[in-house]
Formats: sequence, C-alpha cells, structure tokens
Amino acid sequence: MDLMCALVSPFLLSNSSLVRKNIIFNRNITKIVTCDSSPQSQLMNPVTRRLASYPPSLWPYERIQAINSKYTGEKYATKLETLQEEVRKMIYKVNEKAKNPLNTLNLVDDLQRLGIWYHFMDDISNVLDNVYNKFYKSPGKWNTLDLNLKALGFRLLRHNRYHITQGLKYIKVAFYLVALIHNLEVSDMLKCFV
Repeated sequence: MDLMCALVSPFLLSNSSLVRKNIIFNRNITKIVTCDSSPQSQLMNPVTRRLASYPPSLWPYERIQAINSKYTGEKYATKLETLQEEVRKMIYKVNEKAKNPLNTLNLVDDLQRLGIWYHFMDDISNVLDNVYNKFYKSPGKWNTLDLNLKALGFRLLRHNRYHITQGLKYIKVAFYLVALIHNLEVSDMLKCFV
C-alpha cells in the first residue's frame, strides 16, 4: 500500500522508510514525501510480557468471605462508641487547659500517629482552630513558646491546611538548638525533623 503525502517539516520523518524529494517552486522549497505503509507488526517491536504463571492462591475467595471475627456485633460496637466518647472527653478536657497547648498538640499528634484520627476529625479541627486562633494569630504568644511546641504546632497546622509561615527567627532557633543539645532533650530535636 503506497501512500502519497506532502509534509512541510522533514523532522517528522523517519529516514528508514521514507523517501524525500526536493522540488523548487518560485524560490520556495517544498518537500514531497512518499510514504510506504507497512503492517504495524514490522514497525513496532512486540512487547514482551512476563508470564503470569503464578501458583494458585491458598486462600480462595469463598474461604476469605467465610472468615468470622469475634469483634463484630453489638457488644463491640457499644464498646467502640464508649471509647470514642472517652477520647473526645480527653480532647476537650486538654483543650480547655490551653495556656500551653503542648498537651493538646501531643494528643492530636498521638491520634494521628495511631491512625485513629479519622474518628475525631471534627474534634481535632476544633482543637487546631483554637490553637491557631489563640496562639498563632498573636505573635507575642507564639514567640514565647519553646521550640518543641513551635515545631509540633507548625507541622500539625500545616498538615491540616492552615496557612503558617516559616517565620521563625534563625537566631532564636540556633539558640534553642544549642540549649536542646546541651540539655539532651532529644524528643524536642526529633519533633523538628519528623
């Protein structure tokens, strides 16, 4: 199958299967190209795929569906609700004593690290709103907090989409780092990097 095509740009052509001819018309160069079409199997290399000859699963679908858990049922659902209420009470109890929000932010951090934060999304957002409004919006209070609290607050507030600038004073940060190294407060230093 022969196919005639006129192309303006010779850069779109492959030298292997195309023939180019130059013809001059009124001092303009136009290229006429003859394209030979060939089956795609000759142009493209076939993709070699790994064989899917894996052994059959030891766990058939029916067996997985038949597995029962002893943690389902009304008894465990009520236990879950009571534990969630206890954690909510802890969150609000710690949040009310928010002269220093370190305990509040540590509790939020622990809930996130345990992977159960999604049960308390509204409570966590209320706590972080409180910390943001009380401490971050007033630079006087924010600058008096220690480095551990600033690093934890910065990470949690940024993670929850609050607009927090990186406006720490480098001299104060260097002083705090020297003091932390001197006092060997490793947990404070790790909060900066985790």
